[in-house]
Amino acid sequence: ALRDAVRWPVPLGAMAPVLLTAVVDIEDRTFLSHSGLSFRGVVRAAVRDLLAGGVRQGGSTITQQLAKVLLLRPSRTVPRKVTEAGLATLLEYRVSKRVILEAYLNRVYLGQDGGWQLQGVEAASHFYFGKRTGDLAIEEAALLAGLIAAPNRFEPLAHPESARARRRAVFAALAHEGHLDGSVAHALASAPLPREAHHL
Repeated sequence: ALRDAVRWPVPLGAMAPVLLTAVVDIEDRTFLSHSGLSFRGVVRAAVRDLLAGGVRQGGSTITQQLAKVLLLRPSRTVPRKVTEAGLATLLEYRVSKRVILEAYLNRVYLGQDGGWQLQGVEAASHFYFGKRTGDLAIEEAALLAGLIAAPNRFEPLAHPESARARRRAVFAALAHEGHLDGSVAHALASAPLPREAHHL
């Protein structure tokens, strides 16, 4: 429930640009170029994935992930998949990419602080680094971007090796998209991980 969540919404302009780039590059590299989803196509893909027993990791666009979050209760039924697809299509056609990305980054689940859900990048940034998202260094932004796919599996305090490997994947995505020099990405791979939580 939302009452058990910590969420500190901030405008997109207050977030470090490298964080936005890292999230798009690792989660949905075509986010800025796809100008609308075919409702029929999205429904077909959603139902196919459901019947196949699961959606492949990284298979959802940022807009589809936002639709899932906005609908709150998780569900894996065909009617629900159709509803998600419809909402995602509506968002793509009616709302700017900036608004979609801002809403997504302020709502995405990024781990736990005790019994509290960390919702959004600002709460997670304070929890892991004790700083605002606007002040994140490249390696910190990459860690947060990498957490989105599986916050519990890539949690740096409990699973440092998994977190380090996932962060390397984000560096690789940034380098592949031309947003980070390969030699810099290699050097950043040895950057330290956070060692303690800054409880909220």
